[in-house]
Amino acid sequence: MLLKDIDLDMPYVEYKEKINEIIKSKKFTIEEAVRFDYEENWKKKRMKFRDEVQCITELYKYHLGKYKTKETTKLIINCVEMGQCTNIENVDGFTEVYVPFNYNHYTSLSNHEKKVLILECIWKGICLVSQELNWDVKPFDYAYKKVVEVNYTNEYVWEQKANRTKQLIAEIWCKHDIETYDIYMVVKQYGSNEEVKRVLLQTERPNGFAFTRHLGKLRWRSNNEVVLISKSNAQEWSVAIDFI
Repeated sequence: MLLKDIDLDMPYVEYKEKINEIIKSKKFTIEEAVRFDYEENWKKKRMKFRDEVQCITELYKYHLGKYKTKETTKLIINCVEMGQCTNIENVDGFTEVYVPFNYNHYTSLSNHEKKVLILECIWKGICLVSQELNWDVKPFDYAYKKVVEVNYTNEYVWEQKANRTKQLIAEIWCKHDIETYDIYMVVKQYGSNEEVKRVLLQTERPNGFAFTRHLGKLRWRSNNEVVLISKSNAQEWSVAIDFI
């Protein structure tokens, strides 16, 4: 098997005292109270956490590259409060591990500090699974050090294309951060790599389901107009270069 994904999650925790309070005040059944508690008190912060961690999980996976395992295609690292950690679970190629995590402390951190903590959670999960399943930890250690080396910065060129006369080259340059995913059109002189123009095309949620829909096709319409077309062809962003 190939380890295709590493995911951080903050699974819902059912607190009996809180559920009992909701049952009394709302006249709910247990199932209704649990659903209400999740929707009102957990869902939003869980979704925000899952958005924020992706800039580091994706960067870590990029530097890890292809890693073969006997039993795992996806590693889910559940971030939970102390005392809620359970054994490592493996079902149908999905391996789940639990690491201690304090959400209130996490929310008090700067964005850079959050990135540092996210990487530490990944590393703790990797270490636990590696011990249990006898994985070679060296590739994971390499990926960890590379993320630190690039200062936790997830920036990359998604696609580039030269115009017909090969005077210019256009790049879709992406910055994946804690709170946002920014998509830029960057136009450079062909050969010298000197930047001619940089335009912010779209700012999106830092969640792959949100931003990948914008990354469809990069096309030159003429020697001085380049366009990014969304996957659905429903939206496009055009940039013109005046002096050509």
